[in-house]
Amino acid sequence: MIDTAVIWACPVCGGVWLNRSPQARRHRKYERDKGDPERTARRRERMRANQRRYTQRHPERQRKATRTWRARVQADRQRRLNYNGDQRMDYRLRAERPVSVVHVDGGYKGPGSACDRNLDAARLIGWLERTFGGWEHSAIARACRINERVVYQLLTAREPLVSLHVADSVLTGYGRPDLLNVLYPYDES
Repeated sequence: MIDTAVIWACPVCGGVWLNRSPQARRHRKYERDKGDPERTARRRERMRANQRRYTQRHPERQRKATRTWRARVQADRQRRLNYNGDQRMDYRLRAERPVSVVHVDGGYKGPGSACDRNLDAARLIGWLERTFGGWEHSAIARACRINERVVYQLLTAREPLVSLHVADSVLTGYGRPDLLNVLYPYDES
């Protein structure tokens, strides 16, 4: 026979725990915090911070979970239809939202914009091949802390031009930003 003094049942959700267990204490605190908006906001922020830290520490697990989720959505017809409908609705809402754009002549132009200088890609490709000869694209991307697509575009697609922003990202991610001046000397003309 079970001693009823040892068991605690939550009056809100009906869950049952051992009275003095850590799970029961955690659940009581959770139910108490739900009533206070300030505590709820703090709890939510802590959960988001923990999730961000976990994702940063275990990116491969996150990618695997995302792939698994996508495969499940694609396999189940109803889920796929619901997902596609949600995506269409999000697109429509974004398209209908008024966009307020302030145009500033001569203002800041970010990397990748029309003002970004294009450089000869052959020098950067040569440096990559000398430094990482025989490496896989994913390993080079990790070593330079850049996206694998950038490495693919440089080494496989052999684009003739590379932007100054991309060249700087590759060399800075590798830890050698000084090589930018070696590969692409500054010309004042």
